[in-house]
Amino acid sequence: MRNDALSKGIKLGLSGCEDMVLLSQPNRLRSLLLGLLAVGIDGLPTGAELHVELRRVDGYAVLELRSALAYNAILQAEDLLGHDPVNLRPQDLVLEFAQRWLKERGGRMEIHSSASAQTGLRIYYPLAAVCAGESATPA
Repeated sequence: MRNDALSKGIKLGLSGCEDMVLLSQPNRLRSLLLGLLAVGIDGLPTGAELHVELRRVDGYAVLELRSALAYNAILQAEDLLGHDPVNLRPQDLVLEFAQRWLKERGGRMEIHSSASAQTGLRIYYPLAAVCAGESATPA
């Protein structure tokens, strides 16, 4: 990720809590986060900024990605299947997968705009989420 960001001159800003422990399947959560960061970095123009913030809100770990990247509405799987593959963007696939995975674990994802012309993608993940039938370890 750092090499991709450096090659495009993307400025990464990181802030938030450092002492948060989540129960999850670490490889799946890591893959989801890497996919979202890759979509963010790939979709931004050279020299842009991507700010990543982690905080705790009402029993959720909230990860927010803020940048000039415009996120489309998150499509459902049925909607994705109705599109010509040429018209699908990686963002569409990654966002749908992330939304579905989060929802199954009691979380959610929101897209919002702010007064600073930056768009934000907020990911809410329950601090004590474990899906039935899955083994989880602290991530």
